[in-house]
Amino acid sequence: FNGGVGLDVPNGMVIDNSDNVYITGYSFQGSATGSNFATIKYDPSLAFQWSKFYDGTFSSFVDDNDRARSIALDNTGNIYVTGSVDNIGEDHDITTIKYDPSGTQQWVTTYAGIGNGKDVGWGVAVNTSNEIYVVGESIESSSSSDFTTIKYSQPLAVNENFDDSSISFYPNPVTDKIYFKWDKNLKIRHIKITDLFGREVYYNKPATNSIDVSFLVKGVYFITIETSNNTSLRKFIKQ
Repeated sequence: FNGGVGLDVPNGMVIDNSDNVYITGYSFQGSATGSNFATIKYDPSLAFQWSKFYDGTFSSFVDDNDRARSIALDNTGNIYVTGSVDNIGEDHDITTIKYDPSGTQQWVTTYAGIGNGKDVGWGVAVNTSNEIYVVGESIESSSSSDFTTIKYSQPLAVNENFDDSSISFYPNPVTDKIYFKWDKNLKIRHIKITDLFGREVYYNKPATNSIDVSFLVKGVYFITIETSNNTSLRKFIKQ
């Protein structure tokens, strides 16, 4: 497998019940992005099926080292990879990604220790309830790293066909700002954004009809809009 213009390194491999083979690691893809997560699927005869790459928000030939270290499957064939990613304003963050069996990215989540240092995911596992466990190292309060274990629970589904004509937002996917349209007589109490694991990343009563989400890392989020007479829950993608 040749993923780019330089070094390609495998760090983990799993085989599903149908003998499909999944490998994760990293590939150097050029001076603009450095090394990126690389995840590959082969069928039982080792015929190539797909490859997926993930690049953090910080890109530099010298410092950008996005490296997947471990891979696991759940009982329905979804793929989970973890490792470390360079993001803007951070050193390295523990980053975990879920793909469905066809290779479509489902979500991305990161963990940054309060020491703002090098945080690396070294192992990932999934139990029979599809709860995810990540083990690694994190700089929490000093220059030395600590043993770190993270547990994630899968999110509840959102009804994509939910219809509330009094509230809408755009664009979706979004890169910087979300804009809202709502009935002029509607009283907005607050807007909350959570990631796929229920962690609150934004909470405010908007002063205007837009909010800035440029600070969010790429991934899937839920936005809750609470009004004087209803609560609307929607999903959006941050690019």
